[in-house]
Amino acid sequence: MGVRMGTAAALAVLALIGCQKKEQEPPIRFYGSTVVESTEPIQNEAASIPIGELPFENQDGEPVRLSGLEGSPALLSFIFTRCGMPNMCPAMTQRMAEAQAELTEAERKRVKLISMTFDPEFDTAAVLKKYGEAYGADFECWEFWRGTAEDVKAVMTKSLAWAEPSADGFSHNPVTVLIDGDGKIIEALLSGFWDPKEAVESLRQLLKQSEMEAADARVETSSP
Repeated sequence: MGVRMGTAAALAVLALIGCQKKEQEPPIRFYGSTVVESTEPIQNEAASIPIGELPFENQDGEPVRLSGLEGSPALLSFIFTRCGMPNMCPAMTQRMAEAQAELTEAERKRVKLISMTFDPEFDTAAVLKKYGEAYGADFECWEFWRGTAEDVKAVMTKSLAWAEPSADGFSHNPVTVLIDGDGKIIEALLSGFWDPKEAVESLRQLLKQSEMEAADARVETSSP
């Protein structure tokens, strides 16, 4: 799997962003500039298990996997509930809430919003559920996942995300990724201030693409 960088210098600066940063960041979006190409299976390098098959649990303690998206495109962000920096986890979670508001009731049944914690020791399923409720999460559409530190790190690494323990909890960069219905990473948004409307439009485009592929498959099957 290769990674194509839009601007090396910009990414070098972004790599230094952490929860300790105090000033408010301007909106920075990398749609189309930083693309994670996932034509090959995304692998957990430590366990040699495809990322889609790694086991997680949601805010209700139910088992979930990226392979279980079953055709539903998704937005996945990495957070920890104790993060108090307004330009980091709270910003990304608020963008998720705004993305959820942009979706129609029908679309909420066909796409997924996922907030994955990299602080599973503190962020139990109950803590994640309370956190989601505080942001008005519709848990049918927007789920909060936790897993082992190793499995979460494997997904983060393939998403250009990182997190390290710090005096305030964690230092990390703000990353949200767009995932297609097969569990493959399409784009990485390296900012807490991505545009919810554009993100939802990307989800809709993936839905249309899936519908077209399904229609083509039906035509091929019915052709003599």
